[in-house]
Amino acid sequence: MHSKQGFMLDEDLKKQLSHLSDEELLALFVKGDDRMMQALIQRHTNSIFDFIRIYSVNGKMADEVFKSTFIRSIEQIRSRVFPENIVFADWLMNITREEMANALINMEKKILVKLHQPVEQKFSKNIQSDDLESLSLDVKNLLIKHKKPSKK
Repeated sequence: MHSKQGFMLDEDLKKQLSHLSDEELLALFVKGDDRMMQALIQRHTNSIFDFIRIYSVNGKMADEVFKSTFIRSIEQIRSRVFPENIVFADWLMNITREEMANALINMEKKILVKLHQPVEQKFSKNIQSDDLESLSLDVKNLLIKHKKPSKK
């Protein structure tokens, strides 16, 4: 399962940064201090990973979604593709929801491909017909529950 050790800051730096808001850390990261992103990741690891675990099928999927969430967030920040005046935690959670939905959709596609194989190969030890139905409902519920508000 997921290991937090790669994201740990030393205790002195952690104390120095504790008074800064997420948005202040983000601004410092944008200016080039990579340690600030480490601080943001460390600060939000538990809440992000707890959300991911709710919807993940297994630990491997959870790890992949966790990593892709932070990779995508770093890429967007570095390319300046993020809204101004954002609440960092909300923005990060939106990315997490999208990454989780993508992972579930990709898994569902893989299952559907397997279901189109010849009948002898259709039901493996790992995939049951109930799993496909459950996964489809999970994907639909996740997308409905976290639907982006319509722009007016």
